[in-house]
Amino acid sequence: MQIRSGTGRINQFVHSMLIISTVMMVAGCVPGNGVTVRATGGIDPADTDFIKEARLLFRIAACAGMEPVPERISTEIINQHCAELEPAMKKYAGEYVDSMKTLLAGYLSAKLLTTVIYPFGGGDLLSALTTYPDATEFYTLSLELAGDIRRMDVLDDEQAYTGLKSLRDMCENLISLRNSPTGTVNTNETLKATQRGNFPGLIALAFIALAIHGQEPVSLRYFELEENGNIHYLGADEIAARQGTLATPLLKEWTSPDFSAVFSNYELRFKPRGEAGPIRIHRHIAVNLANPYFDPDSPVYRHLKKKGSVAAMTKGALYLLWRDGFTNIRNYLIDQIDFMISDSTGLSPLHLPPSLFHYTAIGRFEGLFDVQDPFIPHNAALIEVFKHQPYRPLPYRYGYPDKANNPHMIFVQRRTSE
Repeated sequence: MQIRSGTGRINQFVHSMLIISTVMMVAGCVPGNGVTVRATGGIDPADTDFIKEARLLFRIAACAGMEPVPERISTEIINQHCAELEPAMKKYAGEYVDSMKTLLAGYLSAKLLTTVIYPFGGGDLLSALTTYPDATEFYTLSLELAGDIRRMDVLDDEQAYTGLKSLRDMCENLISLRNSPTGTVNTNETLKATQRGNFPGLIALAFIALAIHGQEPVSLRYFELEENGNIHYLGADEIAARQGTLATPLLKEWTSPDFSAVFSNYELRFKPRGEAGPIRIHRHIAVNLANPYFDPDSPVYRHLKKKGSVAAMTKGALYLLWRDGFTNIRNYLIDQIDFMISDSTGLSPLHLPPSLFHYTAIGRFEGLFDVQDPFIPHNAALIEVFKHQPYRPLPYRYGYPDKANNPHMIFVQRRTSE
């Protein structure tokens, strides 16, 4: 029987922070007579499944798939994009993915590999698939809204060129194998850029993840969460009725989207390329994870709570989980995780009772590269964890390096008693 912690709800307001965030979008239901009906859960008909547009984006952005490229988009632009991006993708797949798979195989068991929660995840399905390659359901949570995939139907040369250049900028830090914390702010800025323009960059990042891991999309739907946390896939009539009202940013300092809030959250289903299955799910939810917005009464919290025990991960998350303004997401993780993988921005040793959780330290950690006053006690506690464990090599950076540019990784596992 597992021992569970009894953390309670803490109501505090948080000052504005940069959060690397993500989006969840779902689609609707139309019967044969063409009249859209409300559907909670389940798979909807094809008219709210944007798989055709998704396949075109997969071809253009991830240099994968066989979808024909429209004449309005120059193949020269796409070929140049792929010539610049594909070598980095292949290097990441051949070196980073393989080495991480070997490393993690000794620590992950099948019972941990169902649902993965990735707070502050931006558009980073890539790291989620690399960290938990056999999981069946992935959630990324962050400030960014997904974007309107239908804009692929009118994408022109100029928009394709600009969008693909921005996408490569985002990938520069995401798939780089070098140890450096300096790309974090730039990554935030390029993620903000996905909130405007005709190129759905956030979804494109997910498609690059699929291509690197030998997967392909089979459906793309938008959704909302009902008050009780259930998924409601958005139908064609709902999208049409609300598409003229622009979404508002989830943080005041964040970029204002130029598309409707109906394009906030998406559900992507995917499978191994060229095979029948298995089919897995990535849901991307746009949410501010600060306390006033993410609490036990919020739809996102209720939805995640229904998942029961989960695996989790986070990396490059600005140490938000250490701050008092994020106690609700921190306590959710403490209550629900069986296993979590992170860099130093994960759960602090000061927040995890040793009687309930076990830390395993990988690599070296000599301290944060930027120690702010609120982080000092957590920094010291984490140094002690690494100091009292044997050195276990880590071949590449996982999120932030430490102040000495050392790569490090932390496994947190819930203790069990039979």
